[in-house]
Amino acid sequence: MQELTQCAVATSRQGGRRKPTPSRRLFMLLSAVALLSTGCAEMTDAQRDTIIGGIAGAATGIMIGTLGGNTALGAGVGTGAGLLGGYIYSLNHH
Repeated sequence: MQELTQCAVATSRQGGRRKPTPSRRLFMLLSAVALLSTGCAEMTDAQRDTIIGGIAGAATGIMIGTLGGNTALGAGVGTGAGLLGGYIYSLNHH
């Protein structure tokens, strides 16, 4: 019976999904950004600065959130702060 239990545990570990690591999450985020940024040619400077700020904020928030134990919260707060920062930057530099 003990052998059967050990076999079941080993099988369930092999078939489960792996949890994405922080570096893998960052890679996925940057890949999505690269794909979405191809349409930036027709954006205004203010729109481009705002988007870049949001991307930088999201990446920073993911890293900080991962260290703090809540990646999603870090990404959300970082994105919001980055968007606002990018928009304020565009108002003062264009």
